[in-house]
Amino acid sequence: MMDLDLAQVDFSGIDLSGANLQNANLRYANLRNANLSGANLYNADLSFADLRGVDLSNVNLTSAKVYKAKFEEKAAERVQLAEVTDDAEDTAREVTKIQYILTEVEEKQERRRYLTLVVVALLDLFILAGILYLLFFYG
Repeated sequence: MMDLDLAQVDFSGIDLSGANLQNANLRYANLRNANLSGANLYNADLSFADLRGVDLSNVNLTSAKVYKAKFEEKAAERVQLAEVTDDAEDTAREVTKIQYILTEVEEKQERRRYLTLVVVALLDLFILAGILYLLFFYG
C-alpha cells in the first residue's frame, strides 16, 4: 500500500500489522485500537489521526508527519522517536505538550473532585443546621 489516499478512513480495531503504508495520506484517519506493529509508515501523513490505543511497536515512522495526531500518554513510550528523522523534534515537542496537557487535565479533575466534596459537605452542614433549627424551635 504505497501513496494511498486513506484520509478520514475508519481503521479502528483493524489488524494492519506489517502493512506497507509508505507515503500514505492518513490525515484524520481513525486508527483507534488498531494493530500497526511492524508497519511501514515511512513519510506517511498521520496529521490529526486518532492513534489512541494503537500498537506502534516496531513501526517505521521515518519522516512521518504526526502533527496534532491523538496519542495516548503511554504511546510515546512504545515509539522509538529516533526513527523519526525530519519531524523528530516536532514530534517530541508534541508528545511533551500532550503529556503536559494530560497532567493539567488530571490536576483540574482532582480540583473539581475536591470542590465537589467541599460543596457536598457545605450542603450537608446547611441541612443539619436546618434540622437543628426546626428541632430547637418546633421540637
